Amino acid sequence: MPLTTSQVAKMLGLHEKSIARAAKLGVLKAQRFGRAYMFQLADLREYLVTHPRPSRVAHVDLHAL
Repeated sequence: MPLTTSQVAKMLGLHEKSIARAAKLGVLKAQRFGRAYMFQLADLREYLVTHPRPSRVAHVDLHAL
C-alpha cells in the first residue's frame, strides 16, 4: 500500500517538506503523481536500514511497517 508524504513524515517525525525534498533529490525512492509523491513500504524500510536516524526517530519499528 503506497504512503503519502504526510504519512511518511509523521512516521519519521520529520516535516513534509523534508520528505518531499528527499524524494526530489532521489535520496528517498518515490513515485510522483502530479505534484504528490507516493512511497512504498519496502522502499521506506530499505531507506531506514541504510540511513540510520538520530534517536528522535529510533522508535520507528521496522517490523511494524
